[in-house]
Amino acid sequence: TLEKTKDGYLIIDGERRYKASKALNLEKVPAILSDPLTDEQRLIKRFHLQEQHSGWSPFDKARAIQMLQQITNQTTSEISDLLGMAHGTVRNYLYILGLSKRTQQKFGEKKISIGYLTALSQTLRVAEAQVEDNKILNDLESALIDKIERGMLKNNKDVRNYKNAIKY
Repeated sequence: TLEKTKDGYLIIDGERRYKASKALNLEKVPAILSDPLTDEQRLIKRFHLQEQHSGWSPFDKARAIQMLQQITNQTTSEISDLLGMAHGTVRNYLYILGLSKRTQQKFGEKKISIGYLTALSQTLRVAEAQVEDNKILNDLESALIDKIERGMLKNNKDVRNYKNAIKY
């Protein structure tokens, strides 16, 4: 998919196919010509195209949402409308960016699921409102990750119980 620009064409989707075609010395490559897009429209289109790739992690998606939010200077609610996603889902993606590298690594190693990440980030946000000491928050995150790994917290609800205990 190409977009016509004043300098030529911009590849919106199919960069790998284009490079493969070039490597094969093909003279013609089938393409779809898109109407000109704004920067915002282009980012949204690329976001949805990238979502279809299986190798895109929740952290990749979260970083893309964060970048879109920074570029457009819009609220989480406005971003969720732009992307056609639930507000809570967008908020949860942004929350997981605050998790430690260790937690992100455990997710990458498939030792914890996205559901755990969401429950964990929500629990830590509640704790953050109660405690100002980052060491305590880091220790809480580490302890919860250890409990998840050891099977002591069997599901997201178990993690949320910690959130409820902190909250009340």
